Amino acid sequence: MFLHDAWAEYKAYKHYLDIGAGLHYWNGPTRMTNASTLTFMTIDAPIHNWYNIEATDQFARYFGIYAKGKLLNNKRLDYRVAVNTPFAMQRTNALTALDTVQAFNGKESSAYRGLGPQKLMTTGYFQYQFWDIESNVLPFTQGTYIGTKKVFNIGAGWAHTPDMMWTAQKNATTGRVDTQRVAQTMLAADVFLDLPLNKEKGTALTFYGAAQFYDMGKNYVRNIGISNPSNGVGPGRTWTGAGDATPTIGTGTILYAQAGYVLPSTKIGKFQPYAAVSHANYERLADAVVIPDLGVNYFVSGHNAKITLNYRQRPYFDRVAAPVQIDIVIKGTKNEFTVQFQVFL
Repeated sequence: MFLHDAWAEYKAYKHYLDIGAGLHYWNGPTRMTNASTLTFMTIDAPIHNWYNIEATDQFARYFGIYAKGKLLNNKRLDYRVAVNTPFAMQRTNALTALDTVQAFNGKESSAYRGLGPQKLMTTGYFQYQFWDIESNVLPFTQGTYIGTKKVFNIGAGWAHTPDMMWTAQKNATTGRVDTQRVAQTMLAADVFLDLPLNKEKGTALTFYGAAQFYDMGKNYVRNIGISNPSNGVGPGRTWTGAGDATPTIGTGTILYAQAGYVLPSTKIGKFQPYAAVSHANYERLADAVVIPDLGVNYFVSGHNAKITLNYRQRPYFDRVAAPVQIDIVIKGTKNEFTVQFQVFL
């Protein structure tokens, strides 16, 4: 049995304060860190919104305590804060280079010295809701309301864990690998707009934008392949990795934006073309990671039954032969076309 969420909550004081504990999804630093996977506007999240996905969390969930509520008399300042214990995941990949950063695993061994116990994570997200008030009964934030709600929010948040990451250096004298623990810090600000334009025709505009600063240790970057069709190590493999892997999370700055427009309703449902782009400057890479998406949603019955067609262009990177300061550069791009069918009751 796999549990996505298992938490209990106590309503401490009206709408101002709820306190809960367990395996939960009340996260910072952005709205999309709390995204509902059932109501995406794009075919998927950009993934960097879940900065430790499946490394020190359980499908973006942490075990901890949280507080949430709505402040001010008009409930417009929505907040969520939490103190969590990161999961200690076993890492089996070996270190082969100096100044290599890996996710902290909380294990001691004869090969790697200096690691200590897990430290607590603090995280939170605050957003001011100018128009309609969104519910905070559940942690999940809506990707697009398809014109059923008028929302304009501005938010900011953080996540910080002491000693979450570690840098390894080989000791030239002893031959052992010494480690230096470093903190992990995420800071972000974002804006979300869902605006009905013509109620009779059903047209609407959705926009989301986020600016994120990630400090995950020197030169940290993580290549991720979503539903990767390959895990081989053939002759065509680059530094980016096999299949559809691409640099997705790392130390640096990430700008992300998405926008969609709901076309006038038809007898067979609604259509929503959209576009998104992720622009990341990671410390480890010589070139920016730019990933554009173009697609269209066909809503047969809202998010309960929809079909999505998506085009994505992803970059791949490799090392250059000559010794340079930053030796991992973009080598080209690959194209992806994906069709998704979603049904939920």
